[in-house]
Amino acid sequence: PNAALRAHIDEGWGLSQLADANVIPLAFAREETRTPDRGAISYTPKRGDTIHYYADGLLPYTGQKITIYVPAFNPDRIFCFKDGQPIATARPEKTYHPLDPAGAREWGRRNAAMRRIISEKRKHCALLDLQEEMKRHLAHLPEAPEAPVEAVVSVGMIERLAKMDAEERAAEAAEPKPETKRVNQWGNQPNAALASVKFLEDDDV
Repeated sequence: PNAALRAHIDEGWGLSQLADANVIPLAFAREETRTPDRGAISYTPKRGDTIHYYADGLLPYTGQKITIYVPAFNPDRIFCFKDGQPIATARPEKTYHPLDPAGAREWGRRNAAMRRIISEKRKHCALLDLQEEMKRHLAHLPEAPEAPVEAVVSVGMIERLAKMDAEERAAEAAEPKPETKRVNQWGNQPNAALASVKFLEDDDV
């Protein structure tokens, strides 16, 4: 057997070795389309409950359609692609007890990853002046045509009421205003009722 193996090797035969453990699962995988939501996607096998998967690499693709490849056997991972390029390997979500601090730490880690991605994308975003962009867009459009007046809508009753109101205001302005007599509190005549009143201060005088 060794001599036969040596002969085959001399003729150029060699072993085929898998470069990665994901080669076989990816080769026998089901192709589907998903839209990640904050790094999470879901998949429901034909037999079993829905499985939720997560990967930090899916965070930048929130709301975008991606292609996923689900292994035919034991889908303990999902291979995610965008425009034919691999972007992440999503793994099943882990369930934490409400009082387990590990869940809070994982949540904080994900928030930090999201802030990192947002900060990185912000560096490559140009600030747009929306008013200037609108002016630039409108500059290429023709002027709006002036619409001709085809009909005049008028209500005679409203016109008569407006005329009557104007006449009433004119009549009020033409009427002489009565003179108002100002009362001088220091110039009043002596009051007979107050003259018969005896004040306590008068006993002290």
